[in-house]
Amino acid sequence: MQRSLKKRIIAGIVVAAGAGYFLLAGNTSVMALLRSQKRAAQSQADLTRSRATIDSLQIVIHKLKGDSAYIEGLAREKLGMAKSNETVYKFVQEATHK
Repeated sequence: MQRSLKKRIIAGIVVAAGAGYFLLAGNTSVMALLRSQKRAAQSQADLTRSRATIDSLQIVIHKLKGDSAYIEGLAREKLGMAKSNETVYKFVQEATHK
């Protein structure tokens, strides 16, 4: 009878160790599943940001193809351009020395 009890205890330990391994270690573990879910959530967030960037860039492309006021505004702002009958004044702040 005592031998049967030892076999049961050993079998229980083996089963518990196997279950612990599958829950906490290896590619099929709960921890691996949680890591995969975290990576999937991060990928989804990256995808959402990328789609928003693509949408805003498509709007800019549309404006560049057909909105002359937008193009003129960019030329004035980024390139400092002006119409032939305009004078451009640049105001430069002097650096303060301490």
